[in-house]
Parts: sequence; structure tokens; C-alpha cells
Amino acid sequence: TVPDLTDGAFWDGAGLDAQLNLTSSCASGSTLTHDTSCDFSCNSGWHVVEGSTDPSCFAEVFTNGDITCAGDSCDATSSTGGRYEPPANAVIESCGTAGSPFNELEHDTYCTFTCNVGYALSSEDPTDQPHCFAGDFDRGTVTCEDVDECALGTDVCQQNCTNTIGWYNCSCQEGYEINPDDETGCKLICT
Repeated sequence: TVPDLTDGAFWDGAGLDAQLNLTSSCASGSTLTHDTSCDFSCNSGWHVVEGSTDPSCFAEVFTNGDITCAGDSCDATSSTGGRYEPPANAVIESCGTAGSPFNELEHDTYCTFTCNVGYALSSEDPTDQPHCFAGDFDRGTVTCEDVDECALGTDVCQQNCTNTIGWYNCSCQEGYEINPDDETGCKLICT
């Protein structure tokens, strides 16, 4: 019986009788006739793993074969749109190997980056990150967006907080001024 194929593989036509040019079905689960074999190929973006063999039926002995395709790696430096650069206000943590961190990225792996202080990822979904699948490098959609520390209450201002791009500023209520020893604190103005 012809085995199921792994991800990325497909049957390359019908089986061929080695002596009589007869064909047999090469669909997963079908039965091979005597003196036939099935050829398989890998889909675009996949490659045959070294040592893979086709299933065959010769001399009344069925060989199951080792049908394995693996996804191709990606070159993030030559993908459409040029060299991969992280989004604005981000630093790359990892994005491939071999040379700079912008080179070969293995199949089904992701580039990861962190946002600078005052920014946060627009999505926590890892599939939005730049990634490689079957030889295609997807630049992803995630960006680093400004965090409103004042609205979140993560600022350390004693009185007033004004959000700015990437950070925030502290100010004081009327009758107070910023403490020169602590820019987040206020002190009473003495006259």
C-alpha cells in the first residue's frame, strides 16, 4: 500500500512498470502492482531530504520508502523589498544565521525584535512577526507603537503627566514647580 506523504510532498504521476511500461496508481493508500514504483516530488518551496526513497514493489517485495520533504530556508537579505529592517523604534533580537543577523532564516522560524522604551508591539501574535515558510520570507505586519504611560498609570509624575511620542513629560499644578532634584516631583513655589 502506498504510504501517506509528508508536508510539502506530492505524487509525481503514476507508478511505472520497470519492464513493461505499465502504470499503477500512486495515490496515498493505493496498492502497487508487481515491478512498479512511485515517484514523488516536493512542492515549490520544499526540497527532498537526503536519503529519501520512493516506495516500490520489485520481486514481490514491497519497500515503503522514506518520503520526506523539508521546507526551504529564506534569505532575508534578498527578499522582495530589499534587506529586512526592523520596524521603527525596534531592535532585532534574532533573524537568521550565517553572517549578519539578516541572512539565512530556516523554514518555519521567525525574526524576533523588541521595541524601544516607550513603545510596545502592535500584536502579540507571533505569526505577525517576520518569518520564513517554505522558502518565502514574509516581512510581517507587526510594528512598535507608542505607549501612553499617562493613560496606563505607569508614569512616575507626582502631579501632571503629558504623553509624548516614546515617553512622557511631568509638569506641576499652579503654585508648584518641577523639583530641580527630581524631574518627576513638584515643590511649592515660595514667594
